[in-house]
Formats: sequence, C-alpha cells, structure tokens
Amino acid sequence: MNILKSKVAQMMRTKDWTAHLADIDMNGVPGMSFQYKEWDVMLLSAVIGKAFGGTAYDFVQKYLYEPLAITSGEWPQSPCGFSYIHMNGEENANLSARDLAKIGLLFLEKGVYNGKQLISAGFVEQAVTPMYENVAIGSSKNTDSYGFLWWLFQEGYGCRGSGGQEINVIPANNYVSVIQAVPTSSAKAYGDVEENILKKAIVH
Repeated sequence: MNILKSKVAQMMRTKDWTAHLADIDMNGVPGMSFQYKEWDVMLLSAVIGKAFGGTAYDFVQKYLYEPLAITSGEWPQSPCGFSYIHMNGEENANLSARDLAKIGLLFLEKGVYNGKQLISAGFVEQAVTPMYENVAIGSSKNTDSYGFLWWLFQEGYGCRGSGGQEINVIPANNYVSVIQAVPTSSAKAYGDVEENILKKAIVH
C-alpha cells in the first residue's frame, strides 16, 4: 500500500488531480486483475460530477442523502473543483453510525427506503455479486470476495474502512451492524468483535 499512498501524495501536490489520475499507466487489463486502490474511486467521482453537471457530492446529496435523511458527512474538494471520497475509513464521508446504518439498511431492503425505490434492486444484486474471489488487502491473510466496493463473505456482505470502520449486512437474519473506531492499529481488533461476537450472536 506504500506505493499507492505515494501515488496519492504525488497527486495532491498537483493542481489538476483529475488529469494526474487519468495519466497513471494501467498495469493490467481492466476487469482481469484485482487492485485495491482509492484513485479509481476518486476518478469516478470526477466522472460522475461532470456527467451530473455539478459534483459527485451534489449527485449523492440529491439522490441518496436527502431521501435517506442523511445529515452528516462532508466530502473534500480537489483544487480543480471536484468533490471526492476516499476509501480510507477516517475520511470516508465522515458519516455518523446512524447514517452508515441507513446505507446498510438500504441494501438489505434491495434499494428500498421508507417504501421508495432509491436504487434499483438489480443494481443492488449486482453490487453484492462477486467480481473477484479470494482476494485480500496488502499482507492480510483474510480472503473474501469483492463486488462493487462491498466485501462479500459467506453470510452476507459489508464495507470496510481503514482503522476498523465497518458496515455489515446479513440478509437472511435482517441484520445490519456498524462499527466505528478511531483509526489506529489497535482499532482493527473491532473486526474481531464483529466476527466473533456479533455474528455468532445472530447467525446460528
């Protein structure tokens, strides 16, 4: 991950982050190799904002945050004017635990919230279908499948951010949990709480 962090650091020293991201050479065929890096998400934020005629945050605010009554969260903005979201948990939109749980609930209910279809059920299903299997981050020995920014495990799926930030969804048990922690090396232990206590209390 040090190489990836250095790439982001280089980007942050430029005035046009979008151009810098777009100029990074690909080292694999798209869709054929798994690479866990945040600049793809940041570049997608710029594309969404351009297509929407505003910023990615404006788009999310209109179509997701307002319908979900999400009031927390603020996305950083690049020098060239696009809002973006990191994959790092400590910067991941700064959503409250309650608002993160709403996103988990939205997926649990196949895109429906308060009786309104905010995201198509087809997209939800696609998002939590394995794109890659048996993958891990860095030196981690834990391997799971990966969908559209969701980690997929045997019972369900979840989001994992740096330092112990998590949303976990287990559809068969109508289960949504959120863990938030100060991003430190010891915060990773909260994943053990999810795996060894919360899941075991729910899944039989």
